[in-house]
Amino acid sequence: EEETLKGVNEWLSVTIESLKKASPLSLKLCLRL
Repeated sequence: EEETLKGVNEWLSVTIESLKKASPLSLKLCLRL
């Protein structure tokens, strides 16, 4: 379970960084969902 959780955390970090680089607006839209 720990390895799976670590993988999810890494995926979230990458996704968040990508959204920040792509556009602050995209990040706001995702946070609303």
